[in-house]
Amino acid sequence: MVETKSSQYIVEVKKDADIDSKVVQAKAAAVVKWCQHVTNHELKHEGKLWSYLLIILTDVQENMTIKGLKIRYKLLNMYNKD
Repeated sequence: MVETKSSQYIVEVKKDADIDSKVVQAKAAAVVKWCQHVTNHELKHEGKLWSYLLIILTDVQENMTIKGLKIRYKLLNMYNKD
């Protein structure tokens, strides 16, 4: 979990060999749907956007920011604010 001023992110890290597996992709789709439902609720109550990032393990570095990860990876949600 990563929280910014306007968003909440569920960030999942997987090995490169696992990223395209049916199980990982099905889980990602379920989390995206959940994020969309939570965001709809949150926006009605002045809350934050929720999004999901699925990241390859070897790309995680100490100096990476959520902004950099969003640029490098597709933000998996229909809402893109920050």
